[in-house]
Amino acid sequence: MSPQPPNSSDPLPELRLGDSGEAVSELRQLLAKCDRNFGLPGIPVGDVFDTQLEAIIRIFQYQVFLLQDGIVSDKTWRALQADAPVHMPSVQLGSNNMAVRQAQRRLRQHNEYEISLDGNFDQVMHEVVVTFQTHQGLTSDGRIGPATWLCLSQR
Repeated sequence: MSPQPPNSSDPLPELRLGDSGEAVSELRQLLAKCDRNFGLPGIPVGDVFDTQLEAIIRIFQYQVFLLQDGIVSDKTWRALQADAPVHMPSVQLGSNNMAVRQAQRRLRQHNEYEISLDGNFDQVMHEVVVTFQTHQGLTSDGRIGPATWLCLSQR
């Protein structure tokens, strides 16, 4: 079974350690295309889902804010095809949730900003986001939407 475009009504194959075939080869091709944005280790060719591929999938899943289980299910396929995080909520001043905590963690990694990892989008977080957006050449509105999530996901 071959991976389908994101708008297809056909289900995408779930792939995991030990699987093989054309879908695994196509998975490796998608990963190679995503490599430029996510700094993934070299993606060898092949049609077997081995431990090396599983490790690369986990790195990719981390980069796009997905559960790092090493299994390529629907959300991982969609992120690979979009070459970006998918289904990330917009967060802004006053938000308090796990998405904010993920953003805080990534902001600390990217630029070593001194912010809490409490999931609270407070005034300090707002200022850090504006600074990050300015440095990335984004609209500096202090809101984390798709473009900011994409920049946060990249190394």
